[in-house]
This record gives sequence, C-alpha cells and structure tokens, in this order.
Amino acid sequence: MKSITFAVAWVFAIVPSACAQYPDAPADRGDRYARVIDSTPVYAAAPREECFNPSTGSYEERRDQRADTRDDLDLSRCRVASESSPAVEGYDVRYRYAGNEYVARMRKDPGSRLVVGRDVNDDGTPF
Repeated sequence: MKSITFAVAWVFAIVPSACAQYPDAPADRGDRYARVIDSTPVYAAAPREECFNPSTGSYEERRDQRADTRDDLDLSRCRVASESSPAVEGYDVRYRYAGNEYVARMRKDPGSRLVVGRDVNDDGTPF
C-alpha cells in the first residue's frame, strides 16, 4: 500500500513540472503552438500626388502623366498627400515558444496562437 501511495504522489509531483517545462507548446491533435503575446497592425500610408486646378480652386489627384490629358492642372503647384485611412500592411507579432520570445511581421493577424511548422519555423524562429 505504501508503494502505491508513493507512486501516486510521484506522478502528481513529476507530471506537472514536465508539462510546465514548455507551457507555450501544448500538444493538441499532434500540432505544436506558439503563444501570441502581442499583435500590432502596421499601416502603410499610400502617398499620392495632388496638383492645383485653377479652374476649380482646389487640389486634385494627379494621374499617370501619359494618361492624364487634362491641361487644367498647374503642374508647378503639386504636393504629396497620403490617404485619410491608410491600409493595413501587416502585423508586428510578438510570440513565445519553448521559453523564448520572438518578433515577426506577418501578413494577417494570427489571433492567439501560431502553428509551429506552418506559421513559424519548427524551432520557433520566424520564417
């Protein structure tokens, strides 16, 4: 009876520490995961050139010089403007795998975890 009690106590003492060794890489259906700590969108300002139109009294977007046949734009009065709502270029993702922390830029928001071997290298490093 003492040996069974000892065995049960040993299992409860060893198993949690073994599982805690790599808390960021749980085995779920055979997949390994890296835990996402932070995901920040990166915005790309799409600059465009605007030139003054004396007939309307306002700046207008300048088109391709070869296709722009309008002669009402004053090309000496141009400026670079950016879009009012810039597009998301990608995401700066900070994640943890096997006790190490990594940062990578990804095309889409990964959510709460990354699949090792699909989203990041097998050793956890970014692609």
